[in-house]
Amino acid sequence: MTRDEVLNRVTGLIREILDDETVVLNETTSAPDVPGWDSFNNINLMIAVEKAFAVSFRAHEIEALRNVGELLDMIERKLPNA
Repeated sequence: MTRDEVLNRVTGLIREILDDETVVLNETTSAPDVPGWDSFNNINLMIAVEKAFAVSFRAHEIEALRNVGELLDMIERKLPNA
């Protein structure tokens, strides 16, 4: 899976969670940049990402994330074919 494919999938997940098809994510996007991406929806996103990519995150990994690029890095490291 390419990085663009991972980004597109994460974008689709956040759009679904926020019920907003206009959300556009890039490597530097962080939660405060996206209206409605609060702590509750961040939990929903992490659960959705874990299910969608069949990966698992530890709480300290999630807490350390600063932007979408770091989330993509973490997903890529944990993918079965990584």
